[in-house]
This record gives sequence, C-alpha cells and structure tokens, in this order.
Amino acid sequence: MYHDEKGRSLDKAKLVADIASLPKGYSGSIKVRDAQSRMTNDTAILTYDLDETNIFGQELHARYHETDTWLRRPGLRSKKCCVATHLPLNRRRSHVSVS
Repeated sequence: MYHDEKGRSLDKAKLVADIASLPKGYSGSIKVRDAQSRMTNDTAILTYDLDETNIFGQELHARYHETDTWLRRPGLRSKKCCVATHLPLNRRRSHVSVS
C-alpha cells in the first residue's frame, strides 16, 4: 500500500507505473533531524524528522516525521514498512524514548 500527497492509494503496480523523472531544473533541500535507531535480532527501526526548506528556489517550510522498519533475511535486507507523517510547522520537537 502506498498513499501519496495527492490523496491517492496505490498498489505496487500502480506506484511503479506512476514513477517519472523529476522536472527539468528541479532543486530542493531536505535535512534529516533528530534521527534515532534501534536494532534487535533481525529488525532495525530508524525514526527521524525531515525539514524541507525550498523547492525550485522558492522558500517553503514543511516538516515530516518518518519511521522505517527493516528486516534482515538470509542474503538480503529488505525494507518492510515506511510511515511518513506531515507535521505542523509550529509543533515543538519532543523526544520519546523507544524501548
């Protein structure tokens, strides 16, 4: 399952068919903040904030929080889950302990 910023719900086939090159001249800036990771047995979890500050030279401000879960399988490592959440700009950062 994939849900995009346009409100669409896509399965893998539709997501792959929707992939296109970025527009000519595309530029932007996204910084990773407050990254935390946990590893147990064959599972790794990475959680972090993303601060987006400009696109095509236009100043904008957007924040996202993302959590990725990876599982190790014999011979490869595969990403099993990714959850991204758009955050309000005035949200204060808080640290939550994960155990």
